[in-house]
Amino acid sequence: MKKIIFLLYISYFTVLIGSSTETSDTKYILRPIYGKANYSKLRRTFGEFDQWDEQESYFSGLQIEKFLSKDFKELPLDFTFLTSLFYHKQDILNSDGQYTEPIELNGKDTYQINFAVKIYYKKFPWSHKVRTRLGVGEGLSYVGEYLDIETQNFNSENKDKRSKLLNYMDISLSFNIGDIFSKEEFSNSYAGIGISHRSGIQGLINDVRGGSNFATLFLEFEI
Repeated sequence: MKKIIFLLYISYFTVLIGSSTETSDTKYILRPIYGKANYSKLRRTFGEFDQWDEQESYFSGLQIEKFLSKDFKELPLDFTFLTSLFYHKQDILNSDGQYTEPIELNGKDTYQINFAVKIYYKKFPWSHKVRTRLGVGEGLSYVGEYLDIETQNFNSENKDKRSKLLNYMDISLSFNIGDIFSKEEFSNSYAGIGISHRSGIQGLINDVRGGSNFATLFLEFEI
């Protein structure tokens, strides 16, 4: 409950910031996204590619972000509020059964809904040639069925608590397509990679001490 209240305060404060800041004509970001599950911890998701050889769990979905503030206080920072809907295909290859106890895998496809406040940093040494933005979002995530990748994570560490409602982090790095290909018509389009992360924050939410990470590919369209 403390976590939820804290997030609500962040959202409210950020909305107030955005309401007093001038923005450009673009007000939203549309992001079609694809994610593939990885057994690694958050910091190693893109560094240990062998950790998804037997993991066929993935999602596809759409994320919508509303700009709350652009170039906040004349800094290279943008704030958005995001909501996203993912559809999970849970095809776990688990022939040896090593992760089926104490909690069984369900193998059911399911949906995931996310809400978060996100901040983008936009000033890099090469940004004058290719606009680049690094984003970090923090919020909440809910799934209709327990994710098998999370169940395997909990089981492998002898933990028996899980939750459909968990903390959510959205981490992204994207590059402007128009700048890359010198095409003005794509000046509001980006492509990038990222991480979709769910966890209990070491027991802070529902005493859950595990979670899941999905490496993501996406496009972004400012409208």
